[in-house]
Amino acid sequence: MFELCEGTKIRVYDNESRTLDRYSVVLYGYNWDSDCEYRSCLGMCKTGKYFSQFGTCLPGVHLGKLVSFESLDLNTQIHIRNRLSLCEDL
Repeated sequence: MFELCEGTKIRVYDNESRTLDRYSVVLYGYNWDSDCEYRSCLGMCKTGKYFSQFGTCLPGVHLGKLVSFESLDLNTQIHIRNRLSLCEDL
């Protein structure tokens, strides 16, 4: 799990382009927690340029393989940080 900013952690799943929403960015943290198994998430194509949409998802292997935030290319990392806009220093 990658801590994007204080109190907000993410897990990134990569389905290797099997669908338009290649990456599922699952949100964890005090603003996102609930009693439900479903989590808020950002589904996006590789760069986020053509598809980037918030929704809910059930985390798990059906979303693809778990990858580290640091392994994503820089433009994808920037897109995720900009879309989430959770920290003042993003």
